[in-house]
Amino acid sequence: MTYDKRINLNTNKKLAGALRDALAQAVHRGESIQKLSKELSKKADVGYKDAQRLIQTELNFVQNQAAGQAIRDAELGFYQFIAVLDHRTTPMCQSLDGQIFPIEEMNQGENAPPMHVRCRSTIAAADGEGKKISGRRVARDSEGRNIRIPAEMSYPDWKKVYIDKTMTLDEWKGIERKASKNSTDEKLFFRELSRKNSNLGAFVDLKVPMQKKAVTQICRKYGVDISGLKIKIQREEYLLKFPIAGSAAPEDIGRIDLLPNAFQTNEQLLRTIIHESCHVKQFKKYGSDYVQENRHEMERVAYCYEEFFYRIINRRYNNEK
Repeated sequence: MTYDKRINLNTNKKLAGALRDALAQAVHRGESIQKLSKELSKKADVGYKDAQRLIQTELNFVQNQAAGQAIRDAELGFYQFIAVLDHRTTPMCQSLDGQIFPIEEMNQGENAPPMHVRCRSTIAAADGEGKKISGRRVARDSEGRNIRIPAEMSYPDWKKVYIDKTMTLDEWKGIERKASKNSTDEKLFFRELSRKNSNLGAFVDLKVPMQKKAVTQICRKYGVDISGLKIKIQREEYLLKFPIAGSAAPEDIGRIDLLPNAFQTNEQLLRTIIHESCHVKQFKKYGSDYVQENRHEMERVAYCYEEFFYRIINRRYNNEK
């Protein structure tokens, strides 16, 4: 849910607009939350604490949304929930700290921050097998001083070792090594298998997984050459409303954007790739000036190209069965 909806844009457009401006300043100019809160309080006629609460929460939303998109773009597959290790962290974030989720299941407010007002938690990419982040992470000790602890240590374990002191660090390391040695990848395997063979959320009705690996496998199976093409999958839900499945642009020749509707069926995906690859050939041959003046003719040719080659593929595949 966007911040417009969470603060009820329909009844407080002035506040929503001022909040958008404040977030833009925070992202692009690095303005402090204190300064932005004062400005928002004046512009939208709200209390300073309310303004600060909104900015902190919505900035967390935007930052984690961007982190999630970066993980998707890098096709890393999983993300890890990271809570702040101090006494102010809520039980909700404590319980999620260190947990790993498939990026396609990311849902802010359920398994990704912000989980609540003034949430300070973040996410980070986990590796391709869904393993926890290694290295060190910052925490607080029982005296409130900053310390560095193993990144694999979750909030409950940090509390046992450094706050309650019911466990030593060596004891925790022993337990962690034993758990790592005895664990299997079965659960992660099936989670990854499910992620690669089904779409989730708004895309659940699409028959083809929205993954580059799926695109490559289908093109290889049906003999469609995509070498030399840069495939970019657009996963924004609002794109489902548009009656288009793909696009290519002369500004970045060789790149094909596959929109959600391209993944309706194998046929739709293949037709989209064939169609847009024709546009790539046109851009290379004629250049951008020709494109601007002959767009309708280029579309007509691309549809003929799509129909011709899809018939060949379909005939060849049926003959081989």
